[in-house]
Amino acid sequence: METTGGCFSLSCTVINYHDHQRQDGMLNPFKIPWIWIGGRMVIPEVRQERLYQKIANLIIKLINDNIFPPGTFLPPERELAKQLGVSRASLREALIVLEISGWIVIQSGNGVIVSDKKHLASDYTIEEILSTRELVDSHCARLAAQNDNVDVINQIE
Repeated sequence: METTGGCFSLSCTVINYHDHQRQDGMLNPFKIPWIWIGGRMVIPEVRQERLYQKIANLIIKLINDNIFPPGTFLPPERELAKQLGVSRASLREALIVLEISGWIVIQSGNGVIVSDKKHLASDYTIEEILSTRELVDSHCARLAAQNDNVDVINQIE
C-alpha cells in the first residue's frame, strides 16, 4: 500500500473489460469483484492477512465496540488466547503491534491496559507498522548472523 499526502492507494490490476467479457457480463473463467475507473475495469489484488493481523484487528473491533473501553485491562494472556482460539505466540505478536500503534499499553507484571484513543498512532496503519517491524526484524537477524553472535542468534530463534 502506498501513501501520498495522507491518502492510500490500493495495489490493483487493470484489465480491458471487453477482452475478458462473457455473454452474461461476468469475467471468464470465474467471478471476481471489480470497479470501473475511466472506462477500464480495476480488480483489487487479493492479500492474505496473517493471523496476528486478524487478532489485532479483532481486538481493535472489541475496543471500538466498547467491549474493552479505555482504561480497562484485557483478560490475562492465557485466557484471552483461549477465548480467541489462538496460540499465545500469535496473541503476543498482535499485542506488540497494538502497543506500537498505541491501542494498548503492556505493563510487565500487571497486564495489558487499553489506551485512551487520543494516544493512537493514527498516522500509520497496522499494515504499515507491521511492514516496518518485519524490515527491522530481518535486518537485526542479518546483522546477528554476519557478526556470528551465537547468543543473539539463539535469542532470535
